[in-house]
Amino acid sequence: GDLPGIISHLDDLKDLGVDILWLSPIYCSPLADQGYDISDYYNIDPRFGTMEDMDRLLEEARKRNMYIIMDLVVNHCSDEHEWFKKACQDPDGEYGKYFYIRTVKDGKLPCNWRSYFGGPVWDKLPGHEDRYYLHVFHKKQPDLNWENPRLREEIYRMINASGSTPLSISKKPCPSTTTPRTDRTASAPSTTCCTRQRASGIFWAKCGTKPSGPIRPLP
Repeated sequence: GDLPGIISHLDDLKDLGVDILWLSPIYCSPLADQGYDISDYYNIDPRFGTMEDMDRLLEEARKRNMYIIMDLVVNHCSDEHEWFKKACQDPDGEYGKYFYIRTVKDGKLPCNWRSYFGGPVWDKLPGHEDRYYLHVFHKKQPDLNWENPRLREEIYRMINASGSTPLSISKKPCPSTTTPRTDRTASAPSTTCCTRQRASGIFWAKCGTKPSGPIRPLP
């Protein structure tokens, strides 16, 4: 389905007693993981519609006293996101610090975690034989470095620009370069990410109304 399709069925959903709709990620994405690999947080993927369609959905939902929940993925982004492309160009630069990038010597990975998609959580950074980046999920989903305040501000700015109100947002620990390597089949701990082990935030899109103040992480 797409956004116009949802709009066309709002009356049917309302008749069924539905007052909240939860949308899986509909942002621009190469769809390596069903849209959970976002390449542009500021645009709707053409497969699902346009920003105008999204505005219309919010307006039509408001008329029916319905709410829209947006599934916003900020544990990681797509490897096709501008941030990661710039990190590949300059791993030591500003955008390299948006991710967990480590120098690897003699093939010894920083830790022995396994990805939820199988294999190590570390993969070679494109264009660099001795640099590896962390991806707890698909290799096309490089983890964002929430320990970097500049990255956090980028995320908050994006959320504020969308006019959404947060239900929850949480962060995950960074794998230390001294993580024990005694168990090479160990999987990344479940605390590595949050909601449904996918997204780091879920947000109300409150039918076009903006929040009263800037977004910050909830406790």
